[in-house]
Amino acid sequence: MLGSVNFDRAADFYDATRAFPDSVAERVGPFLAEATQLSGDESVLEVGIGTGRIALPLAPFVSSIYGADISLKMLQRLVEKRGDEEVFPAIGDAHTLPYAENSFDVVLVTHVFHLVEDPVAVLAEIGRVLKPDGFLLHTFGSYANSKEMLPIVNAWRDNSVPTPRPVKWSNIDDFFPENGWQVVRSDELKYEYHTSPAEFLERVEKRQWSSTWHVSDAELARGVDAIKAAIDKHFDGEGDAPTLTTSTYTAQVIQPKA
Repeated sequence: MLGSVNFDRAADFYDATRAFPDSVAERVGPFLAEATQLSGDESVLEVGIGTGRIALPLAPFVSSIYGADISLKMLQRLVEKRGDEEVFPAIGDAHTLPYAENSFDVVLVTHVFHLVEDPVAVLAEIGRVLKPDGFLLHTFGSYANSKEMLPIVNAWRDNSVPTPRPVKWSNIDDFFPENGWQVVRSDELKYEYHTSPAEFLERVEKRQWSSTWHVSDAELARGVDAIKAAIDKHFDGEGDAPTLTTSTYTAQVIQPKA
């Protein structure tokens, strides 16, 4: 099994490639507060806080946010961006969180379980630091790519090497009930944005997605060639053609089964 993924290498481009569109970013905090029925007094821990992409917009709606991450460079970016928000990051591994039992009302996790070495152990650590009446706030983005973009996306997927991890997007829904947790509330924030085949190709070529980090140069080149062939076939070689894409940002309130 691969070890946990460290995002040091992504610190310089993470926000540019993972950020919500400007018109959506300002909606993230209010959306999470409403979706999870926050009172404003909660103490929150974000596991995998990174550059604060979620923590900073959420901060005005809670008492404080602490954050653990194994990437020093990502945390440095967060500190550079942080204003007067009550957000306090620290170096920490999700498998052994540097916090006492029963410390937090909410533990926030976004795109983490498929990147850690032992997701079951991480879930157990979350349970340890949560207060008895607390909950896990699991959030994630899913991309319902436009019909036009699907041949480009599939060209990469069909010619890339899947990461051998126990938790993938295909089985994330089963992960929590199989380990004694249940989704008690869920809500979605839907939005649209423009992308292009050329943008997708660039992110693969520059290894900006973590799914490209474990593949060899030869394997990456095969995927790049497949994407270029799909652009020639489906876009007449016009890689800059803008396409409208729908994305869904989901917030799940998850608690241990009674």
